[in-house]
Amino acid sequence: MTDFALIGAGAGGTFLFSRIIDELERNGADVTGKRITVINPDATFGTGTAYGPGNGEALLNRSTGRMDLAGDGRFARWVARPGAVRQALAEKEFLPRRTFGEYLAAMLRESIRRARRIGVVVDVVRDEAIGVQAGPSGGYRVDTAGSGPVSAGAVVLAMGAPGSHDQYALTGAPGYVPQAPPFGAEFEAIPDGARVGVLGSRLSGIDTALHLLSRGHTGPISLLSRGGMLPSVRGDNPAWELQAFTPHAMRRVRAREGADFGLRSVLRELSGELRLAGARFSDIGLTSGLTAAQSHRRLEEDLARSHEPVAWQSVLASTNEVISVCWQALPATHRHWFLRNLHSGWMARRVPIPVVSARALDAAIKSGAIGLVAGVHDIRAARQGFEVAAESGGERFDWIVNCTGAARTVHKGASRLTDQLLGDGIAARDLFGGLRLEPRTGRVLAADGEVQDGLYALGALTCGAHYVTSAIDVVGRQAELIAEQIVAALTEPQLAQAVS
Repeated sequence: MTDFALIGAGAGGTFLFSRIIDELERNGADVTGKRITVINPDATFGTGTAYGPGNGEALLNRSTGRMDLAGDGRFARWVARPGAVRQALAEKEFLPRRTFGEYLAAMLRESIRRARRIGVVVDVVRDEAIGVQAGPSGGYRVDTAGSGPVSAGAVVLAMGAPGSHDQYALTGAPGYVPQAPPFGAEFEAIPDGARVGVLGSRLSGIDTALHLLSRGHTGPISLLSRGGMLPSVRGDNPAWELQAFTPHAMRRVRAREGADFGLRSVLRELSGELRLAGARFSDIGLTSGLTAAQSHRRLEEDLARSHEPVAWQSVLASTNEVISVCWQALPATHRHWFLRNLHSGWMARRVPIPVVSARALDAAIKSGAIGLVAGVHDIRAARQGFEVAAESGGERFDWIVNCTGAARTVHKGASRLTDQLLGDGIAARDLFGGLRLEPRTGRVLAADGEVQDGLYALGALTCGAHYVTSAIDVVGRQAELIAEQIVAALTEPQLAQAVS
């Protein structure tokens, strides 16, 4: 029996494993013979889908110095290590996503070596986990696709995000690519002269459109969007330390206002923080329903200011932890309203694109290589290709590529594992996304509301509880929280003996 099974070895799983070994080395407990099992398909082992080689030249949207799980500069130091390739990469502010994946894979390999040096037995199962069941005498049984079951005292679900949601029921239609990036075989089969509709106008959609151009695509490419919003462009922003809109301050506001606490309270306190930074809430630009021309004009305006600090971006970049606190305190009706009315625009503005990507997009729009279709309200598979209905009229495309990003809802068919967890009541869907869990511990809640002791969720599966889970610092904080509990379980008998 393994003491701990980690399902998923992408960014979250890799950092969790590393933090566990960090803590075990630090406390010096004798963990000889303790066993950890890492379960992940071979193709994404150590990188996850988000940072795997299939992402082409798509860039990180954080600079090298801020792309860190632990906040200690490890990634920047790894990039700057001696070696011609890394030195060349270190000169760029925004590196390819696959470079971060290479770093994660290196971190995982080194963490496994460190674990074995202190006596921990590490089993690596390069397979898909397809089920988790409660064990007959405690713990859990993890079933895999082809490698047999794994019995574990504790399990962490760190499989990453579900695939993009097929909101127009296009799955199975010829010419439909269900998710990009990564750029797999279905995507690479798109003919160079095809008319391509890229569903989604945020980071993934822009990366996909630019990737098509980089490989020599000659046919028309259009970004398809309901709200017509393009991401903001990252300015030359210094870090901002929150002064008023802090987790502690918002807990006090919640206690003071009681039942009156709501979205208006959050926006009021955030506006106050923005004023301290010399910005206004209206500067964020959450206006939706923009025409294609209006969206392009705002992109040009953002580019013109990109060499300057953008105060509201600095503030919002520091709010991930406090947003989680606020999200959990909001009434359910307020959270539902936000997801329906502000979520898409908030994420478009809150998660900016690098200047280099924005310049490439601007040039492509001006040359006519990339278009923007706003106000999309329906897409249907036709005899040949697809018909897109938008406020500006109808459009026809040969191919549709779904770049709407990870679905918040764990929909049926997202994976065999989540289907089993939900079907057997081991876990339950959160109304606001992901799985229901106990936020302060990360433990999963069963369908009957009971806490599943020893079963944790990390990353995208926790979006219902924390709202923002894609940011690397959020993943890092969650991993640290779970690592503390896993280490305590691994060393508890020794600690008890030491106290006695």
